[in-house]
Amino acid sequence: MTALAVWTLGTGGPAGCGAAVVDVDAGPDGEDDGPAGRDDAAVDDRGTHDEATDGAAGEDSDCGTVWFRDDDGDGFGDPDVSTCSPTAPAGYVANDDDCCDANGDVHPQTGAPRYFVLSYECGAGPSFDYDCTRTVEQESPSVTPAPDCTLGTPCGFNHAGWEGGTAPECGGAGRWVQGCVALTCLEDVVTRTQACR
Repeated sequence: MTALAVWTLGTGGPAGCGAAVVDVDAGPDGEDDGPAGRDDAAVDDRGTHDEATDGAAGEDSDCGTVWFRDDDGDGFGDPDVSTCSPTAPAGYVANDDDCCDANGDVHPQTGAPRYFVLSYECGAGPSFDYDCTRTVEQESPSVTPAPDCTLGTPCGFNHAGWEGGTAPECGGAGRWVQGCVALTCLEDVVTRTQACR
């Protein structure tokens, strides 16, 4: 005899969706605890209804597919603003990877790294976390030993870097040794702003 599954509505579903599914019989997968192919063991039953992926962005048993608002048009969605629909509504995407949906420069980066000399504001104060990693990376960090020119023909030069070897903070200006002046072998110094991401 097949067990009867009872489904009720709980809370915690993504914004715009119906309430999440709660399995009141607490039966494991494969034991007639819900419609065929669905995993109702988790409170928020998104994903492909498989315990390994339950809760991931995707199909929701209440409303279809979960889509995330992409207000800045950078192709990355806001995890805090979602809706459910069989197809993507205008201005929504399938991923929820954006950490500042008000700035199209702020999103996970692919390809060559991009660094910025100005911080951005997005609710929690100024930030240089342009790639949404929750860490800040300097384009030109401190180096050891410090850049150095030595007399010779040609001049000896170990490497480019910040004068004295210490890098300024993100957005801060400093003296950058880019080489040596011919004949005198003095350091060739320019002013440079520290860029970050």
